[in-house]
Amino acid sequence: QQAGSTSQVSAELRISSPAPMSVHGDGYGPGSEVFGAVERGDEAATLAWLVVGGEINVKVQVGSVRGITLLMTAARHGHERLVGVLLGRNAGIQCQDSDGESALMIAIAGGHEVIAYKLLACGADLALRNNAGRTALMVAAGKGLGETVKRLLQRGADANQKNKDGGTAMMYAANAEVLGLLLKHGGEVNLQDLRGSTALMLAAGSGQEQIVELLLQSGADVDRQDNDGGTALIQAAIEGNERIIEMLYLADADLELQDAKGVSVLMYAVIHGHEGLVQMLLEMDQWEDLFGQQDVSGKTALIFAAFWNRPAIVRHLLESSYNIRAAKTQRPSFALQMAKEQGHVACVEILEKHLEGLMVMAAAERGDAEAVRAWLDGGGQASATFELGYENELSLLMIAADNGCEEVVDLLLQSGAEVDQEDSDGRTALQMAKANGHAKCVEAVRTYLGEVAGRSKAPPAVGERAGATSASSGEGGAEAEPNS
Repeated sequence: QQAGSTSQVSAELRISSPAPMSVHGDGYGPGSEVFGAVERGDEAATLAWLVVGGEINVKVQVGSVRGITLLMTAARHGHERLVGVLLGRNAGIQCQDSDGESALMIAIAGGHEVIAYKLLACGADLALRNNAGRTALMVAAGKGLGETVKRLLQRGADANQKNKDGGTAMMYAANAEVLGLLLKHGGEVNLQDLRGSTALMLAAGSGQEQIVELLLQSGADVDRQDNDGGTALIQAAIEGNERIIEMLYLADADLELQDAKGVSVLMYAVIHGHEGLVQMLLEMDQWEDLFGQQDVSGKTALIFAAFWNRPAIVRHLLESSYNIRAAKTQRPSFALQMAKEQGHVACVEILEKHLEGLMVMAAAERGDAEAVRAWLDGGGQASATFELGYENELSLLMIAADNGCEEVVDLLLQSGAEVDQEDSDGRTALQMAKANGHAKCVEAVRTYLGEVAGRSKAPPAVGERAGATSASSGEGGAEAEPNS
């Protein structure tokens, strides 16, 4: 039989190529040289091969992919004229390789839009799916090819068709133009894939701000959860995308939602070390409710920060506690234990300092005079101030007076606590006690103030008078001894 005869070259050829999807002719079997010509865009050589009886739909195997045709090869390499030549000779436009890819899908994947238009004009089947269930529309959407997407939709491509993973073209949309076209042709914004992901979740996780904005405007469910409980907020938090977090928050996203493991938006921001995002979340309206959230194993955002050695975030979380109860809900003792176990020295130092203050504040709040006395005996200052939140600077006297703990108020006054100290809002301990109707604490402070005032007005003692007289006389330059 003559080399190049139809019976010889119509069989599927096997080619071993070091570069997948790249064929270079010589030595790969009878007739395989034509694929090298097509790859180069050599129309003359391709036509010459066909003229002598070469099969238009001859197929080769490249690597693990079988069933590759001349038309697919020309489409892959963007040879527009050669594609036209092959189509003119009735090349199989609906052929699919062993991965299920057609010439149309291959052209679109390579961004060769003019070739895709030629294939469409010649009747390429829009409904063909590759082995993963993806259609030409999904491929075009993922490449962001607006004009190709438009033409596919105009020819009847289904905007809501799903691949084997449940994904739709909208989930793959690479830009707002493509998304807008899909929406215009009936694309549904809240469809979920087999993992429960929506287009909004995927866009939020990949930082596509314009797509997120358009989806929200088109009615996307901002709090929809996937099979693992994840949300668009959580996806954005993992990536640390503050702009998308803000967009979702303004669309009324629930900051408190937790995934199936109990991990929250704040926790994910902490775990991934997004310090700016943590601070941003702590400034939002719902921030007070985020501190005490625990995952299924009881870990809080503070514990995660200690475990992952995020000292700056540890400090942010501690300083943002708006009251003692909120500070305690973060489980700082467990966070300290975690930091010690991991050897995170900076976190240990911050937590130890905070815990010392938190324990004595809690004692003052609950009226535990013995605990406060022990702290004072250990070197604590009666007028020491503590920060709770960004705008509070509280003394123990303020805390005790605010909570009506008379015994602690008395102890602190006797220990020299400053009565006139003010918090960041300009309130004193006396004003706090009065505002909350703690009459005994008000009386204790007023009595103390009266005693101080009385001592300042009392006449000097005999020794004090004698010393003053002697000093004023200037005789001898020394104070006279008091009379015995």
